Amino acid sequence: MRRLNLAGVFVVFCVTATAAAPVLNPALSVVMPAKHARDLLRQCSREVPHSVEATWTPDVSQIVRLEKAFPDAFKKAVMSQRAEYRKNLVDQMDKYARQYGGIVTGGRKVIYVNGFLAHMIDFDGTDLANQKWRRQANIVCDGGPSFFGAAFDPETNNFTHFAFNGVA
Repeated sequence: MRRLNLAGVFVVFCVTATAAAPVLNPALSVVMPAKHARDLLRQCSREVPHSVEATWTPDVSQIVRLEKAFPDAFKKAVMSQRAEYRKNLVDQMDKYARQYGGIVTGGRKVIYVNGFLAHMIDFDGTDLANQKWRRQANIVCDGGPSFFGAAFDPETNNFTHFAFNGVA
């Protein structure tokens, strides 16, 4: 009987730990065609990769690896933000929309992530519904940590760059 109780506690612990882990919402992501990948880099208030030599389209397996590595990289990047933002940003991870574009810089293929809190671009309830963000790059000046860019190296499965928008 004692073993059963410990097993039950273990199951409850695992379910609770799993439920608390941040998860990305797959409905809020899109892989942009190679011809639109450079558009993601036209940001005005955050650093982006420079000297893009070419563009390409990431495949599903690369995006799966990126999304698996993302939560830890995001949490680490959030630590650079003001203390009052940190917990809120991590708690809202599932509300970030992500546009993925393949670029080549420094001879290496990377996947650039253009991320933004979905509600920040959908003030009237039409932008997410009409899927405009799935067809064109979302460019926002300022906006603080509600908007970010990151570069993921699919060869090493590591993020090599993470930057949040500035604040006006």
